[in-house]
Amino acid sequence: MNRPAKPVPVVVDGAQQQPQVSPEPSGSTSSGTENCFTLRTLRKRAEIQAIQQALGYAGWNRTRAARLLEISYRSLLLKIQRHKITRESH
Repeated sequence: MNRPAKPVPVVVDGAQQQPQVSPEPSGSTSSGTENCFTLRTLRKRAEIQAIQQALGYAGWNRTRAARLLEISYRSLLLKIQRHKITRESH
């Protein structure tokens, strides 16, 4: 007997949230909004948060932030561009 899984609360940006259960496959929702509990979305948020924290700690010295994150300077620049991270965005 397969029973539907009970939703488990998820902590996102320090706040506990209840996931919305959707019978549709991930990536496609009827409302057109992004499913905020997919692994891809959670990884993206974690990456953005880590980059913002490293940049803040390093005083926006991107070379130092890249070293803190243990990624290349070029990778950091590409991620900043891809995620549209600015000094004002955090």
